[in-house]
Amino acid sequence: MSLYKPSVVRMRWFTENCHEIILPGGKVLLIDPMLVTAAAQNKQLEGFYSGYTVDDIERCDYVYITHTHGDHIGYLKQIYDKFHPLILVNANELMYLAKTLDITPRKMFPLSAPAKYAFDGFQIETFVGEHVPLMGRDM
Repeated sequence: MSLYKPSVVRMRWFTENCHEIILPGGKVLLIDPMLVTAAAQNKQLEGFYSGYTVDDIERCDYVYITHTHGDHIGYLKQIYDKFHPLILVNANELMYLAKTLDITPRKMFPLSAPAKYAFDGFQIETFVGEHVPLMGRDM
């Protein structure tokens, strides 16, 4: 008989730029809060319509920002105002994000790569990556 008990990580996909991860201990990590409702939909946001709103998020302990493009931080301020989560963001973008959205830098955690970080109930290991151009643009 094995003593190993697998941990279940639950994930909810809102749109290609927004994911909610519910960790085994119940903490919630939201990645790139881009929630676009039909009422907010416009030509620039057309591909990001999710039908979800901030009201559909029941808990948020951490927000992980992959990068600070508008289609990745679209509803960060509303999420922050509702839950006051710890925002995990690239160290080079932390002050820009704090000033742009009027969020105290004390509620942000600077990430750099390569590095390992331990949080309550999970760890993050960062490594160097690169943003690629949009697919299909010149096809």
